[in-house]
Parts: sequence; structure tokens; C-alpha cells
Amino acid sequence: MSLTDLDIAAFLELLAQQRRQYEHMREQALSDAEFFRSMPQPHELAALLERKRAAMEALAALDAELAPLVSSWAARRQGAATESPHPVDEALKAVRESLKSLITAEDAANKVAEETMLGARRRLRALASTGQAARAYGARAPSQAHFVDERP
Repeated sequence: MSLTDLDIAAFLELLAQQRRQYEHMREQALSDAEFFRSMPQPHELAALLERKRAAMEALAALDAELAPLVSSWAARRQGAATESPHPVDEALKAVRESLKSLITAEDAANKVAEETMLGARRRLRALASTGQAARAYGARAPSQAHFVDERP
């Protein structure tokens, strides 16, 4: 795409959409941490994964639309003398900040999920060992004799 085709207003709107998408995903990641603390059921996890998949698909489509614009902008700014920040530069910076914030929130949610799974594994192991101990001391079914003494 040539620089003459670069529509700054449309570019700024796409960057604003991308920033809003990152911020929405960040809010979701923050709520995901609480969700993982609640020991979700498998169907709840499936819904969470579907929501994340849909968000990633929307973001990928937006990224594909933005890629040529970002490339053209970078080429345009590379040859330009340093001047005061342009609104596009400020929007790009805001998008990067939103992405950093999203990554931080996702990392925190993933840590909570890992801790929750580790706690669940520990509880399951404890239940398994408790069950083994109870069975070791519990009543046993009467055994059947294999040989019968028929002597008078």
C-alpha cells in the first residue's frame, strides 16, 4: 500500500478498535482469575475456551487489516525527521500499553489456574490415600472356602 493510500482517520479507528479489543480481553482475563479460583466444571471451561477462541479470531482479523497500514506508517515515519508525536504514534503506543496490560492479566489468570489445578491434584491424592487407608481397616467380605472337610 502506498503512502498516498494511507487513510489516517481509518487507521486511527482500527487502532482504537484494537486497543478496545485488548482492553476487553484484559477485563476478561481479570475475571478469569476469579473463575479459576471457583474450581470450574468442564462445561464451564469449554465455554471459557470458546470465548477466548472467538476473541482471538476477531483480533487476528483486525491484525490482518492493520498489518499493511502499520507497515506503511513505519516506512513513512522512518524517513521523516523527528517531530512532535503524531496521533498515530500515540495510538500505536496506547495499543502497545494495552497489549502489555493484557499479557500481565493473562499471566496472572494462568498462574491462578495452575495453582487451582495443583490444589485439586493434591486433594485428589489425599482422597485416594485416605480411601486406601480406610479400605485397609474396613470390613472384608466373607471368603468362600475352597475345600470342604467332609469327615464324620
